[in-house]
Amino acid sequence: MQRKIQTFNDGILSLNTIAEDDTISLVQGGIRFDNRTVGSKRFFEAYEFQRRADKVVRVPTTAEPLSNDIVIIEGTQYNILQVQKIKDTMPECWQLTLEEIREGRYHEAD
Repeated sequence: MQRKIQTFNDGILSLNTIAEDDTISLVQGGIRFDNRTVGSKRFFEAYEFQRRADKVVRVPTTAEPLSNDIVIIEGTQYNILQVQKIKDTMPECWQLTLEEIREGRYHEAD
């Protein structure tokens, strides 16, 4: 099996965690990512559960995202709906399905 080359040239995101008082704290910043297509199957499966698959990105495995973390891309906050390990790329990576937080955004801890 030949692995596909995976690049991370579409931007930079930060991975954040949520505290009990709804503030966010940086877990890891400066993570490069690759935008992926939100396929119709993924979109409609999320919709069935009253969720939105707004964005799909791939990040290097140096980051270890959890499904309850918050991703911030260019000031927009996203919930992580799904974390998948992609093993058929070089390097291996995480694929994140993201849902934009449109109401009740979190604020940064002081």
